[in-house]
Amino acid sequence: MSDSKFPPPKAAGDRAKTTATTAGVADTPRADARALWDARRADLMRLDPQAVATLPGNLQLSAMAALNVAAWCKTPSARARFEQLAAASLFDLANLDRLDEAASLALYAASRYKAAKGVRSAARLPAALDESSKELRDRMFSCAEHALEDDAGATREVDRIRAGSGYLDRANDLVALAELYRQHPKDVRLDGKKFRETDEGEALSTAEAIFRALGVEAKGDGEDWRDLQHRAWVELATRYREVRRWGLALFADEPDVDERLPDLVAASRSARKAPNKPAADDGEGGEPDAPADDAPKPA
Repeated sequence: MSDSKFPPPKAAGDRAKTTATTAGVADTPRADARALWDARRADLMRLDPQAVATLPGNLQLSAMAALNVAAWCKTPSARARFEQLAAASLFDLANLDRLDEAASLALYAASRYKAAKGVRSAARLPAALDESSKELRDRMFSCAEHALEDDAGATREVDRIRAGSGYLDRANDLVALAELYRQHPKDVRLDGKKFRETDEGEALSTAEAIFRALGVEAKGDGEDWRDLQHRAWVELATRYREVRRWGLALFADEPDVDERLPDLVAASRSARKAPNKPAADDGEGGEPDAPADDAPKPA
């Protein structure tokens, strides 16, 4: 493919304007979101909830990022490249055509989940769960930090985990650490002091226990919006994965291709608060603050 077929890169100012404008519109569900949800709910219920790992962050941020990508990839010059792939039976255009729909479904589910949870909870974990979950999180974090220090991708994820400082952050950290253990089984086993064979499974069950203790399995109008939000994430992540995979190849010579086609898991945590900073409303309904001694993380 010749360079002339690539859509010309935008100037920095134009990119900022496009992103800001799209984000300002995309952070709430679109006007027909309820009708779209009603039409697609049965399809979401048929999805395998185990097909994609739980999102360790804010689904609204991921959906907003996906909407930006969908808008850019549907410009005539960019879409033409995806159409060439489809003609060669290498790409299913439905993944691109329905990406903005999947993002809208995710925004709607996240919004309903937030409403079902309530604005903020004063809940505290039972003392035993608080202590055991903190010990597990810190041990797994220390293991991953040292065992995966030579892996750039894993190190970025460890750095994102480091920033958490609340009960829900702790639960999300445990999910993320379990995923790192699953992806790098040989590496984490090298830490003979911190690694434990049962920690990966225990992290997932402990995270679930935290969610339940805080009432995060929120239900409203007879719906389990925590489950539905995850199913919306499965739909979005599955479609976006193919768009991003091929997009990175098609536009590899563009200097900002990684910015234009971001990782949605990273995007979901991009606005996470720094330790000991006041928490902004993250679109997930907020989370209770951890006790004062819960903020420091292992070095």
